[in-house]
Amino acid sequence: MHRNHYIPYYNNLQFIKWLIGERDRIGDKNPDLTSQNISIIINCCTVLEGFIYTVTKDFIFYEFRNSSNSTIPNKELITRIFNKYYEELDRAQWSSYTELFTLFTDVGIKSNEHWQTIGHMFSMRNQLVHGNEIEFFMNIKQNGKVSITSDNKKLRPVLEFLISKNLTTVINDGESLDFINSKVSNYFFRKLCEYCIFIYDQLSSDYHKKSTIDMFEFRN
Repeated sequence: MHRNHYIPYYNNLQFIKWLIGERDRIGDKNPDLTSQNISIIINCCTVLEGFIYTVTKDFIFYEFRNSSNSTIPNKELITRIFNKYYEELDRAQWSSYTELFTLFTDVGIKSNEHWQTIGHMFSMRNQLVHGNEIEFFMNIKQNGKVSITSDNKKLRPVLEFLISKNLTTVINDGESLDFINSKVSNYFFRKLCEYCIFIYDQLSSDYHKKSTIDMFEFRN
């Protein structure tokens, strides 16, 4: 029996880079510009989920192997405990990934300057991935600042964050807000790479020696 090992998020990461290159090559007249930026944002979240999953699974495996090779009594109990964590990881969603990651790595995944951006990136992904209508109202004040009103409590903070970072553009004579543009998707992609590098660098040098993670695509 031959084990097959495939890590999809590497391909998602390479796809984002290719898509950005194609998008920029075609330029502003690109009829698929919005669709490409949506794809970049969604794939950024996929990459991060895959990254966190892989690191966490590595740690579970290494801790289990160390426990199995030790003189700890009742190894059957240890096996059941680690199998439970494997199963929990395999069916986990984003919030559970972060909890399991911190449990096994002892690295605070939320304790850095990028966490707010990551949260908004996932909130935006959730708005886009289901294909539902996105509705909000905008008003341009006398000082030129844009204010947002929306019944969607998860959408409004995202838009306000993007506006605060000067990533959005007012178009159609002040009637519309372009919030799915190249500045937004580029920003999220850059912060994704910075965040993954930050997290990886917090891990032990011992883990770096035996890790299945390849950081080349994040750093280049």
